[in-house]
Amino acid sequence: MGRTVITIVTTLWSNWRMITRHTLEAFNMSIKYKWQPRKGKTIYYRRRIPSLLEHHYSKLKSPFITKSTGTSNLSDALAVILRINEDVKKDWALLQDKDKRALNNSQNLSDAQSHLQNYSITPQGEGPEPFKDELFDDLTNQIPYDIQKTLYDSLNAGDPYYAELRDQAIKNSAQPHKYRALQILREGLVLQASEYVSVYADLKGLDTNSKQIKDVTRDIKSLVEHLGDRPPHEYSKMEINDFIKARLDTGVSTGTIRRNFNSLNAVFNKVNMEYEIDQFHRFKNPNIPNLGEDKKERQDFTDKELLTLRKATINSSNVTDQIIGLLIDTGMRCSEVVGLSCKDIILNAQQPYLTLHKNSHRRLKTKNSHRNIPLVGTSLGVAKNLNLKGDWVFNQYLDDANERFKTTSANNTVNNRIRVILKNESSPSSHSFRHTLMTRLRDVECPEYIRKEIGGWAATLSEKYGSPTDLKVKAEYLNKSI
Repeated sequence: MGRTVITIVTTLWSNWRMITRHTLEAFNMSIKYKWQPRKGKTIYYRRRIPSLLEHHYSKLKSPFITKSTGTSNLSDALAVILRINEDVKKDWALLQDKDKRALNNSQNLSDAQSHLQNYSITPQGEGPEPFKDELFDDLTNQIPYDIQKTLYDSLNAGDPYYAELRDQAIKNSAQPHKYRALQILREGLVLQASEYVSVYADLKGLDTNSKQIKDVTRDIKSLVEHLGDRPPHEYSKMEINDFIKARLDTGVSTGTIRRNFNSLNAVFNKVNMEYEIDQFHRFKNPNIPNLGEDKKERQDFTDKELLTLRKATINSSNVTDQIIGLLIDTGMRCSEVVGLSCKDIILNAQQPYLTLHKNSHRRLKTKNSHRNIPLVGTSLGVAKNLNLKGDWVFNQYLDDANERFKTTSANNTVNNRIRVILKNESSPSSHSFRHTLMTRLRDVECPEYIRKEIGGWAATLSEKYGSPTDLKVKAEYLNKSI
């Protein structure tokens, strides 16, 4: 009897500890993702988007998933946060699975083409008939003996579905890339939309983690998610118009849709031309209703807003503030600032400046983006306070494994910080510093060619024959504009 009581008590104690542990874990998780912008107001669920999934949330202005709990009561809010978090985790699992499938498709294609070359067959499926027969025979021989026997009986019986049964047996027994090789052998190189990404990256000599390829990946994923993964020529005009309408209905601007289609058209054309895929597709000149009518003019920062930003950033040790400070008086892109190496900032010259050039972790948008920019005003003050003893100025955004910088994350963080400093949810974005600086320079009658040199825009033909303007001259105009 005594032993029974002890056993019961031990079991209850163990169960209680387990329940308590899970309850505490759930409570801690809820607290972790709790966000209350203003005391006494509505509590929100807020969780940072994993970097691997950021491309799925390109339309968001923030690197966070933010959802209202609909209450300011803490205990009620925590229960809602738990439910929201479970839904978010499920969504992320599905997105990761989609990405994995797309990656597998691309890898299967690459492996299939390598397999074809083992038989002296081109990646397009061209080669001597004996070699083609050899590949087919090798795949057929991989079918299990009992199924081969069934197929043999089916052939002798004159089964009209014999060929289909044999192909299904090959598909079931062969490795995916080998079956893909057989498809290429029979049909020629007809690519699924998702397969164009890796082929295009190889043709352009770009890493799959580069911004351009990530943009291409995003555009093709959007297409595939709406219309399915098919060869581009199989999408009808009606389907493409339906895809455009669906994008418009979700709030995507007409300009963004046009850029997306320009990207799709360029990718499909490049791959089809290089691989001699003679298939007509319908992604050129899409019908986008009211194109350009929803375009918003980029907003400049006001003098008052610039002054507020200068005061908040010039002596700040906060990384985001330092990025903003460098943007104010240089006209650089956020990606250009984030990718600066310590050697790019020259402070011991008669006129301090920074130099922008392609490096191991960052490409520049155009060849004109390679330039020297004088450091003046707030940007100079911030530069003097930077730690320039290492390799990179902003290690926080360094993705060394992939040899790149997390520029999207940095840009989102900068935009959020601007809104906080200015206390304005609709304030101009980080890119507006470039536009604002050009307006400032124009107002002090800075010649257009100097403005182009500072901003890294292409010069006119007549201007290309002159040498870049002296740093001192550029600095004089920049100082006048402050």
